[in-house]
Amino acid sequence: MRDELLAPDFPAPETDAEPNAASDDFFVPATKSTAAGRDHWEQEKEKLTLALTERILRGCERVAFSELKNAPIFLERGIRKAGEIVLALLRRQARQIIRQEKPLVLQSRRRFELEDNEIRAQLRRLRDLLAECLVFDKSELQAAVAFAVRLNFDLITRPAATLEGLLYRRSTARQKTDIAVILEGFEDDYPFVACAQRFLMEYPDGPVTQEAFAALCRRAEREAYRLRPVPAAIADLQAYQKFCAAIGPAAASRLSPQTVLRMLRERGLSHLAENASPELAQQETWSLPEIEPILQRCEADLNLRAQLLEPIIPPPEAEIELSAIEKVEVETILEVEDAVIPTLPKIVYNQAEDDEPQLVERAKIEAQPPGPYPSMTRLIDEKSRQALIKKVFQKDLDAYLAFIERLEELQTWKEAKAFLDGEFKKRRVNPYSKEAVQLSDVVFGRYFAKGGK
Repeated sequence: MRDELLAPDFPAPETDAEPNAASDDFFVPATKSTAAGRDHWEQEKEKLTLALTERILRGCERVAFSELKNAPIFLERGIRKAGEIVLALLRRQARQIIRQEKPLVLQSRRRFELEDNEIRAQLRRLRDLLAECLVFDKSELQAAVAFAVRLNFDLITRPAATLEGLLYRRSTARQKTDIAVILEGFEDDYPFVACAQRFLMEYPDGPVTQEAFAALCRRAEREAYRLRPVPAAIADLQAYQKFCAAIGPAAASRLSPQTVLRMLRERGLSHLAENASPELAQQETWSLPEIEPILQRCEADLNLRAQLLEPIIPPPEAEIELSAIEKVEVETILEVEDAVIPTLPKIVYNQAEDDEPQLVERAKIEAQPPGPYPSMTRLIDEKSRQALIKKVFQKDLDAYLAFIERLEELQTWKEAKAFLDGEFKKRRVNPYSKEAVQLSDVVFGRYFAKGGK
């Protein structure tokens, strides 16, 4: 893993030197403790950190970096990625310590000509060699291990939130190429990350906003978990179990209900989690062979409920025979409706971005230009986005992002218009207000933009 992508939140040796700005670019925020007690997952990460630190030190209080590089534990499959992160963190920290403490000092600079490029290169090489031999105490090692464990743990348990936190802690936009490089470091071990990377390739080159990346992650969740949620969830639980087993086998044989339910919710499977919660609460721990049939029963129950709630629509060929009197009554009603209901206007008015009025014949709406259609995140500028979040969505950013994500899926103006009207009604927004009209125009322009996409 590239050193510049790491920014551990662990204590460094106390020095007078200024912190490295690049080191704060890649950070995993710790979960805050709740009023009811310390977070369950935070406790698990602390246990794993202590277990891995003890396995590395093997009863010692100090360890040389040269010994860590060849430690057999870092070659084990379940924690190989964590080992790479630990070594990268300690290597960078060692180089910083060498630069700050300056162990290489010439007694008399007057005797030597130090402007020679070859001498400078050899001195830098010697400093790097000394860094590779630096000895770390237990607290320094444990800080690096804590970061590596936390990062891998969070990527397994809550991948979407963790990736968003990694990428957008200090900025609301990141270059697509930078995101791709970071995702490549995790792709092999985390199926969700691999899915997100595929969707990222579809995004145009240039900056990717935090909102766009959040929508991308939700698409990846649907791709990975909605079609076959139980097998996908079991695979992730198995990955969690393997990671814990590689560090401390004693804690890996069974899973707590909190872990199972939280991992389901983090993947957008809240309904499955709520349905499984009563049964999982009956025991303190569960094995994977016990968890899988529970989730399968809950999924089948949810599918059955969904089928029962579906409206019953008669097939087209099932025509109802009417009596002669009933036919006359129906025809009379239709004639009255035609006379009372005014004819719909033939045209729809839309004001484009260039303020040039457009008249679109209603018949042409049925034959809108073919896709692909531009992304909503590219059609709404930052100022308009803030206004919509405040005025239409009552400052609810998550609701706005979910709305935009749903719009991205709709492929016709009719569907989008119905969804838009429903959203205005649900939020009690005046459809003729400035922000509502602006949003309607943008949505309409997405499907009928000049020159296609």
